[in-house]
Amino acid sequence: MSRVVSLRPELNGQLFRPPENERVWMIDGGQRRWITPAAFGSLFVSDPKIASFDVAPIAEGNPVADGAMLVKAPDDPRIFLIDRNPAGRPAIFKRHVVGMDVLRLYQFSTSSMVTLPAIVLDSVPTGDPLVGPLTSTDK
Repeated sequence: MSRVVSLRPELNGQLFRPPENERVWMIDGGQRRWITPAAFGSLFVSDPKIASFDVAPIAEGNPVADGAMLVKAPDDPRIFLIDRNPAGRPAIFKRHVVGMDVLRLYQFSTSSMVTLPAIVLDSVPTGDPLVGPLTSTDK
């Protein structure tokens, strides 16, 4: 019997580890995204809360790959996640982390955040914002 795979936007921002392996997954846009060990070490707080949960029924998205980072420009309060697009162009894009509540929900650490000149950050294409949990009434 095959499993039904679905989007789970109400779980956005949660970190999960399936009972059967050590991979950590982040729910983003309703999809589970595997976090590579290097990305995990550079993006998240040192002791994040990770729930044990079977993520197989959740649609799989692109991994959060090595090189993903939090960035900002001087004199601009907005924080962005630099993310990779394995499907092609653009190769990377920035995603606005919409507020400190979302930053805390995803358990991102600002200790390794990089400040880039505004001209550099402005040259990076913009992707979908990183948001918290969405319910059916939010859509």
